[in-house]
Amino acid sequence: MSFAEVDVDDQVQLAKMFQIVNVPTVAYIHSGKPIATLIGANQDVTGRTERVLRGESIGYKDGMSRD
Repeated sequence: MSFAEVDVDDQVQLAKMFQIVNVPTVAYIHSGKPIATLIGANQDVTGRTERVLRGESIGYKDGMSRD
């Protein structure tokens, strides 16, 4: 597992590739494809990251939602 911080002003192509238009954004990427995204401040990043790692939906713009 890896974590990376990206300056989207410096890495414009990468931001476009993952459709990141708001800052801050946490994008969960698996096998080169985004599986979940958290947008904005005041997010429970730790709790939601734990859910993503367990394969659970975070209930917000994710590709794992079972609804």
